[in-house]
Amino acid sequence: MKKKRFFNRYAALTIGMLMLFSFMGYRLSDIQIINADYFTDRANTKAIRQIAEYAPRGKIIDKNGVVLAENIQSYNLIYMETDEGKEKFFGTFQEVFKILDRCKRKNDDGTESREQPFDELELKVNPYRFEFSCRGDDTETRTAMEILFKKNRGLDDVVRQKLFKDRTEAELTEEEKAVFNKELLKISPEEVFNYLTVKYDLWKLLGMSQGEARNLFIRKTKGEITDKEITEMVLKKYPPEFLRKFMLVKDAIYLQSFSGYKPVTVAANIDKRTAFLFEQVKSNLPGIDISLRPIRCYPKHELGSNFIGYISKINAASRSKYEERGYDISTDYIGTAGLESAFEDRLKGSKGGVTVRINKEGRKTEELFRLDPYPGQDMILTIDSKLQAVMERALNERMQALQAEAGRLHKEGSSIMDTGNATRGAAVVIDVNTGGILAMASLPGYDPNDFTIPGKLTTELRDKYFYPDYEAFARKYIKRMKINKSVDELFSVDSVVNGKVIRKDKFDIYPKPFYNYATFSQMPAGSAFKPLTAIAGLEEGVITPGRRDVIHDRVQFTVPGVSNVWSCYSKYGHGDVDIRKALEVSCNYYFYEVGNRLYNKNGLDSLAKYAWRFGLGVDPNSKAKKSTGIEISENFGQVFNYKSMKADYAFYSKHTIRDLLVSGEYHGCNGGGDVYFTPVDITENRQDSDALASAKAAVKAKVREYILADRKNAYASLKKELIPLFTNLINAEPENIKVKYKKSDPANMAEVTADTVVYDILIQVNTPGNIYNAAIGQGEDSFNPVQLANYIATFVNGGTRYSVHLVDKFIDHTGDVVQQYKPVALDKIDLKKDTIAAVKEGMKKVTDENGTAADSFVGFPEEIGSGGKTGSATFKENGVQESVGRTSYGLYVGFAPYDKPEIAVCVVIFDAGHGGFVSDVARAVYEAYFRDRLKAMPGFVPKFTYTLNP
Repeated sequence: MKKKRFFNRYAALTIGMLMLFSFMGYRLSDIQIINADYFTDRANTKAIRQIAEYAPRGKIIDKNGVVLAENIQSYNLIYMETDEGKEKFFGTFQEVFKILDRCKRKNDDGTESREQPFDELELKVNPYRFEFSCRGDDTETRTAMEILFKKNRGLDDVVRQKLFKDRTEAELTEEEKAVFNKELLKISPEEVFNYLTVKYDLWKLLGMSQGEARNLFIRKTKGEITDKEITEMVLKKYPPEFLRKFMLVKDAIYLQSFSGYKPVTVAANIDKRTAFLFEQVKSNLPGIDISLRPIRCYPKHELGSNFIGYISKINAASRSKYEERGYDISTDYIGTAGLESAFEDRLKGSKGGVTVRINKEGRKTEELFRLDPYPGQDMILTIDSKLQAVMERALNERMQALQAEAGRLHKEGSSIMDTGNATRGAAVVIDVNTGGILAMASLPGYDPNDFTIPGKLTTELRDKYFYPDYEAFARKYIKRMKINKSVDELFSVDSVVNGKVIRKDKFDIYPKPFYNYATFSQMPAGSAFKPLTAIAGLEEGVITPGRRDVIHDRVQFTVPGVSNVWSCYSKYGHGDVDIRKALEVSCNYYFYEVGNRLYNKNGLDSLAKYAWRFGLGVDPNSKAKKSTGIEISENFGQVFNYKSMKADYAFYSKHTIRDLLVSGEYHGCNGGGDVYFTPVDITENRQDSDALASAKAAVKAKVREYILADRKNAYASLKKELIPLFTNLINAEPENIKVKYKKSDPANMAEVTADTVVYDILIQVNTPGNIYNAAIGQGEDSFNPVQLANYIATFVNGGTRYSVHLVDKFIDHTGDVVQQYKPVALDKIDLKKDTIAAVKEGMKKVTDENGTAADSFVGFPEEIGSGGKTGSATFKENGVQESVGRTSYGLYVGFAPYDKPEIAVCVVIFDAGHGGFVSDVARAVYEAYFRDRLKAMPGFVPKFTYTLNP
């Protein structure tokens, strides 16, 4: 009899089914009961998304209601990633890119072009390279942006594992971090492309089977195949530019993942026809949708770009700052320059958003919550855009006319000038009774739309703005200007990045569109400073306004006991000159004498004390703010003064003394002797020991101390204190270098250093020649055009210096005034009526028949009248300017009407040679500003016939 089997196939099946259902029951209880909250949150996180609704940015409007910056609605193609979308990603986007390639959009000029994917990836192909939005010669910023780019995409983990295994970046020392960053920078753009190709699974475009894909993954994990080899496999089928399209989307998704599940932009500002086409086919494209977003638009293009600025994505340098303020780093735009940047908080508004539930295809199925965006405030300016347009056009035409003179030399007294490089300029018009800026130009400019409207910033434009080809420019420049200089002499090599040579513009030759020449350029005022010297002389009583109070121009100005000679530009002199004629003919000799009289009465700061009150610098002993008051960034200039002069010499003494000590010889020491010593370099470098670095710093600190204390009779004392410092320096040198020094070296080094400080530097600081140079607007004097315009405004309004401003008020979206800005008086100068009258008369003569600006103002009606002053401000002394193709700045300051001034003007063109060559711009400004009054004058024929349509 057979034994009964209890475990048969039926029993096995039953047990198996019981185990399966038990496991399923456990998992269901785990999901629905034990860990219900966790899985509910996880499901909701994937199904619920936050979609931002962007607030319209506040408009920027001129004083007459002309819109200078506004917003336009644009259609964006967006992608919301889901699990199903991930699986179908490559099929979806192959179709998306095919549709974009077929679609066309209308351009501003009426032409059509293909729709393009949204491209903010700084990694480019053909050739492989990085393109960051920073100046090509800004090595520090560019390096920081490249490091951050690589860190954001995980390459820091690759490098850290290679160098420091499992240590985090926070655990590294500063030296290790420097090594880490250096290694990160070694990764080439092509290697980054290969890395991202693998990181973003772009090899799946090859259509591998699951087995092939698994095998590739295993080989990559084991290190049997490299990123480069995988990328080469893909590139055999697809070109790199095609591959990069998918990389754009994958990269955006990856960066977005750090701030939550949000849609990414696939194509921005697409044509309405393209948007409608995608609406029709999006059901077949998982995750694809159309959204509306306002984009910033500047309808007047380049007009006023220097003060309006533009908006752009948040860059690496500002990332942490804006993250702390709640900005979405991956999608938000911020004001990057000008007023857009200065008033970011007022203009940006408050972003809203909607919380939605989505299905597996990324489509919205339910709206859960909505927060409406709140528009930014509108900014009303003091600017008159019609006047702005006329001034920009007049400035540009004057520059072009001067450039056309390339190779033709103008003679101005004893000076020779070639104006072929008159490629940069600025002009400012100020309301003398409020300080409001009516127009402010800086040329060349740029079109802010290039940075705000997607697709406009082409590679060519990016190179023009951020990576100009200095070498190609220099070759053309050398040929055009007929100068005997090499490319390297004009544009020195700064660094080599990715095989590309980065150069520095040593002599400020190249025209820079982002550089606001109206607020940032500084130049000596030249003869445009002479009205200030006249005011100081009259107020101090060293000259009088009487017509019989004359100074005889002897051409060469000398002072007993001083070996230097200061010359008037006129070879034959101007004879007897009173204050009016001195301004009319711009007599240097007259103003040297006024400067000398002021020096004899009040010392070296006698001119500065007046200049400070007119906004031409600030007293370094005061707490006054170094600003004209303008709301945007500026480079505030300073008049010559004793304390600043000492500080400058003290700062630059490290270079003077370094060059002296490196030479190993000094001639004419302490009355004529020659001194020789072993050369020594006091420049600190990383290889120095702590003791050596400290010894070098001690020498430079002692030199600075004596200069700042102005110890001009302390030669012996300084020499005595320097000897032990040089002894310490030599003893701190490495042994192989120390043996080269002689026993006499410390004393000799101390002797020549003390001699240079006491008998050279401190004599230069204290010479009255400084005030003679300052009296004609040369030497240490250096101001920006806004300062110069406001100095004239302060004078002609009777002595009230107003804070310069561009903004009149802010209004909200309903039209209510949020804030109104009133004129702010910074100072009130009590000027004598005779002083004002005499200087104004002299400035009027400048524009009359024999004046230095006479040609520009022929036929300008006396009923309005004007006054002004030309200036020819030297770029560099000792012939440097002509040898590199540069010449003097052409500068003009003026005001009108003559009797009751309303506006003050400053015009400057770099390398224009003479103020009389730029004063036409002021004439054009007057004709535009007084257009209604001029129309009512019978027989008046305007010199310029510009339309007033901005």
